[in-house]
Amino acid sequence: MPHDVAWLLITAGVVGLVTPGVLGLPFLAMGGLVLWPGSSTRLERWLNGQPPRLLKGSMRQIGRFLDDLERRYPPSAR
Repeated sequence: MPHDVAWLLITAGVVGLVTPGVLGLPFLAMGGLVLWPGSSTRLERWLNGQPPRLLKGSMRQIGRFLDDLERRYPPSAR
């Protein structure tokens, strides 16, 4: 993504923080991610099927949580 788009997102984020009713934080985050050095290579690697280790670990933790919920509160057989 071009840096001009990133600066546009950051500007929209700052305007969104100042004006009431418009959320600016997501725009600031997206613009910052575009400008972050090396973020595009990490995003491309993730989109090509190699997710980061943090994502794998968090998905495993969510699976454990759901398994535990199913064991504690089994679905009623009606």
